[in-house]
Amino acid sequence: MSDIVSKIPNSAPPPDAAEPARQGGTRRNIVITVDAETMDRQLKKATVHGGRGTAFEIWCDESAMVGGDDSAPSPLMYFSAGIAF
Repeated sequence: MSDIVSKIPNSAPPPDAAEPARQGGTRRNIVITVDAETMDRQLKKATVHGGRGTAFEIWCDESAMVGGDDSAPSPLMYFSAGIAF
């Protein structure tokens, strides 16, 4: 694993992300999809598609105390950062 978070170039947007605008106003769908998989021990990888061709690969791990290798932030750390953002 080289980067904990990396952008995936040229990702295709989800099919419903390109819905047309409504008559007399604008319409903006926010479609986020996630594919997650367990790799080894507590190491996990998520591919997050944010719509309109933006996607990132994100890794998470746990500390050795709970069976991980402490190689990436834990899910709770990502959750806490999301609240702070």
